[in-house]
Amino acid sequence: MKKPINKLAIFVIATLLLSSCLKENMDTFGSYYIYMSKDTATINLKDTLFVANNDTATKDITVSVLGVTRSGIRPSYPQMGIGLQVVPAYLDSLVAIFNNTSISNAAKSDKVLFVGNAVLLPENCYSLTKNINIEANKFTAPVSITLHLKNIAAIKNTNSLVVPIYIENTTSTSDTLKTNKRHSILKIKRNFIFKQL
Repeated sequence: MKKPINKLAIFVIATLLLSSCLKENMDTFGSYYIYMSKDTATINLKDTLFVANNDTATKDITVSVLGVTRSGIRPSYPQMGIGLQVVPAYLDSLVAIFNNTSISNAAKSDKVLFVGNAVLLPENCYSLTKNINIEANKFTAPVSITLHLKNIAAIKNTNSLVVPIYIENTTSTSDTLKTNKRHSILKIKRNFIFKQL
């Protein structure tokens, strides 16, 4: 009588394990998420800027170091529109946590430590493409930002400069915006070389 009972117990345990694995896979594969591809990114500006009569002669540059990604398995992936915004309040909240001496550095997130005492890059220093598309059957769309080097070079503040970018909305009705991955911080490091004309 022991053998059938042992076989039954093994069968029940195996069934429970299999069903829990299937549920885990269904939660993963049956869910469709949209999120920023990176939490943080850094652009190191090493451009040579020519100066004449105290005026910097330079051009703008456009960079795409961030992206918006979608995940999930489905038969096809339609084109999806993404709306982006710059959210200064999010930066303020990270800086406040960084400056809170009652919280140890070990307890602060990597993003908080990355931001540190950074300040918001002024609006006249960049242009963010706020409406982008993830093309049909593609998984990622680049986030493009144009940096106005002349205006950046004129900033006297020596703090790090950052742009906090946020996924505001999408045209999708079946995908979920991943709450903890909707923000990304772009840091601008200024290492310009100035030359007189």
